[in-house]
Amino acid sequence: MSKTWIDWYISGYAERTRAAANADAIGQFIATTMRELYGIQVDKLTDIEAFKLIVPLQSSFSILNYDPGAFDPDDLVGNSNAFLQFLWPFALSLDDRKKGVEAAPKSRTLAIQPSRELVALLSQAKAPADQCTMLSGDLLTVSLYIDLPHGSLLVGDLGVRAIFTRPSQRHGSVALCAILCVPGSNRLAGRLMWVAGQGEANGLVSTDVDKTLLAEQVEDFLSLLLLYRQHADNAQRGRLPRMTREMAASRKARQHHKKVSLFTVETLAPPLDRFGRRHSLGAGGWQLGWRSSVAGHFKMQPHGPGRSLRKLIFVDAYERGPDDGPRKHRLERLSNP
Repeated sequence: MSKTWIDWYISGYAERTRAAANADAIGQFIATTMRELYGIQVDKLTDIEAFKLIVPLQSSFSILNYDPGAFDPDDLVGNSNAFLQFLWPFALSLDDRKKGVEAAPKSRTLAIQPSRELVALLSQAKAPADQCTMLSGDLLTVSLYIDLPHGSLLVGDLGVRAIFTRPSQRHGSVALCAILCVPGSNRLAGRLMWVAGQGEANGLVSTDVDKTLLAEQVEDFLSLLLLYRQHADNAQRGRLPRMTREMAASRKARQHHKKVSLFTVETLAPPLDRFGRRHSLGAGGWQLGWRSSVAGHFKMQPHGPGRSLRKLIFVDAYERGPDDGPRKHRLERLSNP
C-alpha cells in the first residue's frame, strides 16, 4: 500500500502510461513527443516523472484556466481538468522543471497526514467561534493536501480519503476537492469540488451523498485541523520519509514506494490529553434560571504564564442551569405532511 493517496494515484498513472507507450500508433506518437519535448522516456517512466507530467499538461491550457473554478466538475472532462489544478502545485514542488514550460507562479504547498485518532477527535465538530481558517490566512496563499486514513471520515457508505485546497483566483476564496473511496480501497468512487463557504459540493460520485453536509463537515474538520496544527507540540509532529530520484529509478522502486512518499508530508497526532475529552466538566460559573443542554464543542483554552498561551480543547456535552430549574426546550421545524 502506498504511503498516501496521491502516491497511489500517481503510481497507477505511471504504470498505465508505460503500458500505453507501445500499445498502438497513438501511444507511440505520444511517447516520441514526450521524449523530444521534455526528455522523458515514457516506456521507462518513473513515478516522479509521471507526477511532473502534470506541468506540461497544464501548460496546454489557457492562463485563464489556472483555477479549479474554471471547469465544470459535473462534467467528466471538466472534472478531470479541474482535478489537475489541485495536483499541479504539488507537481511543481518536485523542482527541476524543463525549460520552455509556461506556468503560473509557483505556489506554496503543504501536505498533512493526520492520525486516525486525531481525525476521530476532530470530525463532526464545529470550530470555535471566530476561529474558522477556511476563508482567511494561509489557505489564500497555499495549496493544501490532507491524506486521511481509510474510513476515518465517513460520508454515507463512502469515506473521504483525501482533501485538496487551492486559492481560487476566480472567486477570491478557497477551492476544495474531496476524494471519496470505499473504505479500505484507494479506487476513486467520487470527486467533489466546491468553493469554501458557498454550500453544496459539485462533481461525480458513484452513490447518493449529501453534498451540502459533506462540504460543511469537511470545512469544519479542516478548520479544526489547521487550528490544532498551529498549537501542536513537537512531540505530535512528524514527517513521512521522502523518495529520492535514485530510489525512484532503481529496480526496487515499487518496494521503496510502499515506504516513502514522492513529496514532503507532515504527520500529526493528537495531544496526550486528547483535547481534554476524557475529563469531566467542572461546575463552571454559569448562573442560569433554566435547565438546558449544551452540545459538545471545541474552544481555545488560555493557559501558561499569565494565561497568555492558547490550546485547542474539547468540551463534552453537558447540562447547565439549576437542577430544579425549568427546562429550556429546543424547537424543531417539521416539514408539511
